[in-house]
Amino acid sequence: AIGANSFHIGALSSVSGLVSPIGQLFSSKLMEKHSRKKIMIGAKSLQNFFWLPIIALAYLFWKGIIGLYLPYLLIIFYALIIFLSGIIHPAWFSWMGDLVPEIERGKYFAKRNTLAGFVGILALFFLIILRLRVLFCWASAQFL
Repeated sequence: AIGANSFHIGALSSVSGLVSPIGQLFSSKLMEKHSRKKIMIGAKSLQNFFWLPIIALAYLFWKGIIGLYLPYLLIIFYALIIFLSGIIHPAWFSWMGDLVPEIERGKYFAKRNTLAGFVGILALFFLIILRLRVLFCWASAQFL
């Protein structure tokens, strides 16, 4: 929607497989010098910050500003988010391994994943209902 062609879409979809492992390598070096909690808080804060420029890209597209470069900027900001995600994962897994006793680890993560899946399906269900309501309201307004 921001003027991306098949090259941009391919680059965007492949960036996660290329950049995340680099972040993981960087994370292992960081864990030698810093605490896992500090790494997670710092990387997650930066990751959340980089969503703001992505939101700003939608505004720039809407206003017609630097339209030619928007797909490239999206790829760059998305790559930064994925890189930071790669930094977070090893620190998180290591930290969770210390917090959850080994005997309870399988049970804990099974419950966690089941709950996350259930919440995801429930959210999807409600979003579908919301989407259908908006669609029907829009369609009925068209014929008035």
